[in-house]
Amino acid sequence: YNISIQAIEDAITDRTRAIIPVHNGGFPCDMDRIMEIAQRHDLMVIEDCAHAHGSEYKGRRCGSIGHLSAFSFQQGKVMTSGEGGIVLTSDPELAEKAYSFMHIGRMPGRPFYEFHRLASNLRMTEWQGAVLLCQLERLDEQVRRREENARYLAEGLKEIPGVEPLVDQDMWGEGKFCTRWSFYYWNFRYRQEEFDGIHRDKFIEALKAEGVPVGIGAHGEPIYRNPLFQNMNFGRTGCPIRCPLYKGEMDYRKVYCSEAERIYREEALSIPHAVFLGDREDMDLILDAIRKVRENTDELKG
Repeated sequence: YNISIQAIEDAITDRTRAIIPVHNGGFPCDMDRIMEIAQRHDLMVIEDCAHAHGSEYKGRRCGSIGHLSAFSFQQGKVMTSGEGGIVLTSDPELAEKAYSFMHIGRMPGRPFYEFHRLASNLRMTEWQGAVLLCQLERLDEQVRRREENARYLAEGLKEIPGVEPLVDQDMWGEGKFCTRWSFYYWNFRYRQEEFDGIHRDKFIEALKAEGVPVGIGAHGEPIYRNPLFQNMNFGRTGCPIRCPLYKGEMDYRKVYCSEAERIYREEALSIPHAVFLGDREDMDLILDAIRKVRENTDELKG
């Protein structure tokens, strides 16, 4: 469920300044094509890697391809320090600016009480850094284990009509599009017609009753449905909704992305990353639960 390359092309105007590809669920976007578009239009690329700690696109780590990248260490992530995050860049000028925004406007190598811009205190504590360094040592092994279990589960799902892996195995593995998948959650599809018309939400309820922590991804609904985007009055300027930096006026109350709506309401299923640190017996329990639900759709209809 990553961004469409055509959607990026269609959205670019003479006022566009950056592309922010989100590696949704930790699966990489098509970064070669995104970087080509960015170069052609003289745009920055800021990778959103909040779900992609350790994921790789064609042998390159997510977060190392764009001009900037950001990772989240919120408590539910693959690596966590409770809260916080990190910004990566190979550009010294961008690194200096990022440092300054994090460090209340100070600049590296300048006097301590010299401030260069309006900024916040976003500094991580040393204790949080120590926690993350310990997790970093275990990351590779944990990614390997998650991938192994995810492959096993994906093969099992192929034998159950009505549920299918979102990512084709031909795109994932050594020498492929995604050479390593460190997922925040693992997505798969639900086909209602294969479960006697039982709605996806009813299927989720039944699986949860069997002890499977299944959900529908990180957000639950298209982001434009959030109350934030239903408010058209922000201060005197109306930014960021009504803003002179954008050519035209965007009314998110009228937005309807039909494909996103269908996916969120009918198709999307996901299992969180922690489940995949288990063993094959745990994956078999998930498969058994799905089979049980499929074999008892008459009860769910009642």
